[in-house]
Amino acid sequence: GWNWIAPSVEVIVAAMQDELGSDAVICEEENIRVITPGQMVKVHVTQGGTYPLTGREVSASSVTIHEGNNWIGYIGVMGATVSSVFGGAFTPAVGDKIISQYEGFAIYTSGGWSGTLTNETLKPGQGYIYVSNDVNDKTITFPMAQE
Repeated sequence: GWNWIAPSVEVIVAAMQDELGSDAVICEEENIRVITPGQMVKVHVTQGGTYPLTGREVSASSVTIHEGNNWIGYIGVMGATVSSVFGGAFTPAVGDKIISQYEGFAIYTSGGWSGTLTNETLKPGQGYIYVSNDVNDKTITFPMAQE
């Protein structure tokens, strides 16, 4: 079935497709050729299993958040909270939301973040949706998690 992936290395899509073979299809809605850390993409596999991802390591990754839904692959350090990641680089707009690909959410009010994600830490390699109510773009730079 469909799986969301958020690689922590820069991956060339053609090489990834060669590695996965005919068992998988990579969603190329935006005709991407390279998946960079901080991006989250959808992959459909016909067989369950563990597939290795290899690519070029990078020391940091920047993600631009636009108004509306933003699919983000979190590749920052382990143990970071929603408020430390999404409140340190910019001031969120009232009503901004963060939704985990697995479970949990946070909503920004004038007093800060609230919701089930506020007591959790973000997990490297997992995806999150940032719903921005701000017409102005925001940029976050994630320091890369150390293996």
